[in-house]
Amino acid sequence: MSRSLALLSLLLLVFPAEAKRRAASLRLPSSDSIVAISVGSQNGCALRANGTLVCWGHGAFGSLGNGALPAVELRPVRVQGGPWQSVSVGGHGACGTIGGRTFCWGTDVGGGLGQGFVSTGCGGTSDWNAGCSPVPVEVIGGHRFVTISAGGNIERSFGPPFVRFTCGLTESGQAFCWGSDTDGELGDGAQYPNDNPYPIAVATDARFTSIAAGIDHACAIDLDGRAWCWGGDEWGDLGRNAFNFVGATPQPVQGDLRFRQLDANRNHTCGVTVDGDVYCWGYNGFGQLGTASEVRDCSDDPRWPFPCGLTPTRVTSDRKFTRVTTGGAHTCAVADDGQSFCWGAAAEVGQSSPETVACPSSPTDRCVMTPSAVETSERFTQVDAGRRVTCGLAKSGRVLCWGSDFYGPQSVTPRVVIDSVTR
Repeated sequence: MSRSLALLSLLLLVFPAEAKRRAASLRLPSSDSIVAISVGSQNGCALRANGTLVCWGHGAFGSLGNGALPAVELRPVRVQGGPWQSVSVGGHGACGTIGGRTFCWGTDVGGGLGQGFVSTGCGGTSDWNAGCSPVPVEVIGGHRFVTISAGGNIERSFGPPFVRFTCGLTESGQAFCWGSDTDGELGDGAQYPNDNPYPIAVATDARFTSIAAGIDHACAIDLDGRAWCWGGDEWGDLGRNAFNFVGATPQPVQGDLRFRQLDANRNHTCGVTVDGDVYCWGYNGFGQLGTASEVRDCSDDPRWPFPCGLTPTRVTSDRKFTRVTTGGAHTCAVADDGQSFCWGAAAEVGQSSPETVACPSSPTDRCVMTPSAVETSERFTQVDAGRRVTCGLAKSGRVLCWGSDFYGPQSVTPRVVIDSVTR
């Protein structure tokens, strides 16, 4: 019995009136309370305390996991199987764990389902010999992962329009990845990256406590709190003081920082240090690095500037943070009091009228260069960003989303997707 419940039982015997007052204000956990959320390029998912999993958004490639192929589901639908322990949403698909076993659903581009290359189901993208699964299927290999992170997205200027890979950590902290390997994101050291439909060990002796998959790169935190990254480094995504190369094996991010959480997305990476500061590196064309200071140009052509940060740069803020999440052109973080802040592309920061400046890479677009408070009174335990959308799990139990690419009616300021009362 919890301490709160024990106190309430005692009050019922001695002070019935006071017990009723406290019972009214005491928020007891419900079996269907939301305990975690994950957001990808086209859909989001929420995990309940009772192990059920619900998803919403784009479903044409089976990415909702409920066996159907809807164009869009505005209301959350239940994923088949369970009880689920975790979920991570990537590019047109997701993966989750049940009893340590990993299951994936959605598109199989690059072998992202972990089933071998699937070429049937869902009427998938046959041009790249990829099918999909609208229901969860178990990843082959028998590995037991304690944490997983699904990457990939749909915005690519070359090659397949969909890219998908997933990484997981075993109980010992060993990293495995599977799926698309366009830029070395599987981390296996292959000289000529090739897609792999089964989990393959990342080529390093380092052991990790957490891992984050972006579009074509991944990063992880080792046992000492240091950040390591591998994969595509077009704009300094890997934090190695270089750009426009492929890092096929994990290498430490430059600097002596110690992180407790990090996240990766399209072309940038951010992490929260043990001191509660946020550092970011990679592309800064929309101000997503959150720094008021100058960063360098990663372009070889002065006509097309590409501002970037090649090593971790501290986000300009006096606040302390507990979590950070990276979107396609924006970043959001949760402060130690639960308030949420965002920066980057103006349409993604959760404000109706934010203070903006001309974007570094596009003077005709508007950007928010440093953290700006999201327009809501809710306080959050978690936020997670997709391509042009962010969702947050509020302390009230609600799930709210905001951004210009919402799965259904767009909402620049936070809008309730799952209500803690109506569920």
